[in-house]
Amino acid sequence: MAAVPPGKTPISYLQELCTKRGITPQYDLVANEGAVHEPTFIMRVTVGEINANGKGSSKKKAKHAAAQAALNQILGVPNGQATAAGDAPMNNISPSQANVQGDGVGNPVGELQELTQKKLMKPPIYEFTSEQGPPHAREFVCIVKLGKIQEKGSARSKKTAKRIAAQNMLNHIKGLVEEGGNAVIEEEDEEEIPLKFYQTVMKKSSKQLKNLQGKPLNAPATNYCQMLQEIAEAQRFEVLYTDIPELSAFGMHQCLVQLSTMPVAVCHGTGPTVDEAHANAAHNSLQYLKLMTKA
Repeated sequence: MAAVPPGKTPISYLQELCTKRGITPQYDLVANEGAVHEPTFIMRVTVGEINANGKGSSKKKAKHAAAQAALNQILGVPNGQATAAGDAPMNNISPSQANVQGDGVGNPVGELQELTQKKLMKPPIYEFTSEQGPPHAREFVCIVKLGKIQEKGSARSKKTAKRIAAQNMLNHIKGLVEEGGNAVIEEEDEEEIPLKFYQTVMKKSSKQLKNLQGKPLNAPATNYCQMLQEIAEAQRFEVLYTDIPELSAFGMHQCLVQLSTMPVAVCHGTGPTVDEAHANAAHNSLQYLKLMTKA
């Protein structure tokens, strides 16, 4: 087990090592197992391309265990042997991750989004095109499109692949600025965008989309949110629900659902509960997709 300097915890020591290299550890709760009186929490930490899990009777203990497991990988500790504190090569963190941090300063995804807003451009489109490698070392490939420019990134997590793609796009734009003084990004014809997207969808029609075309959207006990999510995963677009704080004129909860299609689609939904508002918005989105992809 990798040695942690006196007075430090695995979490603080991992943070210290990563800060020196411009990387931010990302912690996620993976599972909560066991009985109510004896729970077992599983936390995952992502550091660049390294993923490590830890278990504990509390979230804090699981987080410490995950940080310790990441340190073991970073410091290259074999068979549970200890490494002297301070020997932190972190060789298995790709240098390309140096500017690919979490939310806040140094977030290329947010920086690219802000750039498009300042330039009054359409937001970048992210697509995950493939997964490679064995299950324990899966590599994801993300493509980002901005106008007619396309860049990609690959990593062992979707989040990191997306950030690398965004950073590569920023580097591309900066290159254009250096060459010509201004980054002029040619955008596609407004009239061509929806036609291209739905032509592509119809050419690569999935099983889920075919079921949508052949199934009436008024069948009882239909989970519209799940149905929409399955189509989104098959067609590689994202679904985002946003609750509207104000109730409708009839006292109903309101919701907007956004589909990151080309063009972006936004549908409204209402219901006596928040979940039912989501379901209604998903139902309306399915109606829209059914109409737009009809052969």
